[in-house]
Amino acid sequence: MTDTERAQVLVTARLLEAARSLDWLSTGLTILAAVLLVLTRYALVALVLGAVSKLYAVRVAFDAKLLHDIAADRFSTADLDAALGRTGQERGWPDRCRGARRLVFVEAAATFAQLAAVTLIALRG
Repeated sequence: MTDTERAQVLVTARLLEAARSLDWLSTGLTILAAVLLVLTRYALVALVLGAVSKLYAVRVAFDAKLLHDIAADRFSTADLDAALGRTGQERGWPDRCRGARRLVFVEAAATFAQLAAVTLIALRG
């Protein structure tokens, strides 16, 4: 891994760690949606969006830890691919980091859709 790739991996890992705030927001919205479910069945949409956001939050946190391990030379790219069962796939770090950033985008989209759903439910009161 080159120094430039290592820097890119670390910057991506930091972005993934920053996305933890999205997870906390989604958790609060999911709890609120569960309470609102007593009042209206439309809150189910917010709960489903919360589940999607949680799924991506777990993946983002996992990837952040893996990227830190790679940057710290705890294991090689080949070791990572073998452990994940991805032997024979040659993906460069720019592509891998772009994919990790895409996970954050999807998590953010699900969280903001959940926020919109909870807001609409609350406004309809």
